Amino acid sequence: MIYHRVTKGYEKDRQFGGLFLKLLYSGFMKPVRGPFLTKDFSENSAWLMDKFYTQNRIDRAMRQHKIEGSRFQYYPFKNFRDFFLRKYKQESLPKVGPQDIISPSDGKVTVYSITEQLKVKVKDCEYTVRELFGGSDCSKFFGGGTLFIIRLSIHDCHRFIYTEKGVFSGPPVRKIPGLLHTVSSFSDGEMVLQENERRYSILETRHGLVGMMEVGAMMVGRIYYHHVQQAVPYEERGWFEPGGSTILVFYQNGIAQPDIDIVRESSKGNEVKVSMGERIGRYVC
Repeated sequence: MIYHRVTKGYEKDRQFGGLFLKLLYSGFMKPVRGPFLTKDFSENSAWLMDKFYTQNRIDRAMRQHKIEGSRFQYYPFKNFRDFFLRKYKQESLPKVGPQDIISPSDGKVTVYSITEQLKVKVKDCEYTVRELFGGSDCSKFFGGGTLFIIRLSIHDCHRFIYTEKGVFSGPPVRKIPGLLHTVSSFSDGEMVLQENERRYSILETRHGLVGMMEVGAMMVGRIYYHHVQQAVPYEERGWFEPGGSTILVFYQNGIAQPDIDIVRESSKGNEVKVSMGERIGRYVC
């Protein structure tokens, strides 16, 4: 279930994109599904979504998910891609305090205490923190720390920002090779194997080490990043091409205190709906 902080109510996750997935996994598409998925899924899905998600459907999704067009640049949106990659006006982002930790994107957030035994689910696959980092020793930096996972749905804005001021420890963006196995609820148990994009950065901040990781899921073929020399809060880090995606933010032990409602709902197996720049915790040092 998804918890809404304003209304303090719950709702089921409603996927704006179910019709597209039903078509993709229908018997009609079976002869071409393999080439469709493996050739250039991002471009193919974007083309199909532009055909399916007309202006009327986009308007309906905005009403359903209470998306205020006035908060974004270049509204109204001309097509699905404009809607998917809509850009917030700077003045429309939430106002927070200097010690607050903010969400890098729209989405549904959960929080975890990092241990060697911890396994988290990212797009229907379970990973330890070490596995998330592709076996890298970077995972040791965050032992005993805090992990926020922000899951984006297809109706969320798919741009993401830096949440801290800091310098990069090592390369600005590191790529992890890997494969994503996923079973869609629309696929009737059919296993889909799709190469994913998993990239991360380690930031040295005044509070300690912070890791930012982006995982492109089944409906994302590419993740794009801006080339910057250092991280600046609220500066755009990059964006996902059309599809659903996940962002993970790792905090070194002893520097982050998650908001109590996110801790409470995560312990129940729920997610908390947040928007880009919204407070999700605070620094304790």
